[in-house]
Amino acid sequence: MLRLLPGSGNVDWTEPARPIITDKPTLDDSHGPWEATSAGGGTALIQFADQFAAEAYCRRVEQAFVEKSGKATVTWFAEALLHRV
Repeated sequence: MLRLLPGSGNVDWTEPARPIITDKPTLDDSHGPWEATSAGGGTALIQFADQFAAEAYCRRVEQAFVEKSGKATVTWFAEALLHRV
């Protein structure tokens, strides 16, 4: 579902059928609105700089899976939740 990511980030699209996640940081140096960590097997881990962009991406992914398979489950969490004690 990397193809649904908006704008530029750390994915090399030289071969569109097989995108590659690069080691280039995009969030740390403000060069992109998101940074992909992993993707495969219907699962993607992507960090967004903006919560609204992340939510919009999740909705697009969920809709794409529903259209393709009739079922979809999308899970997301805000970074603020990770830092709670």
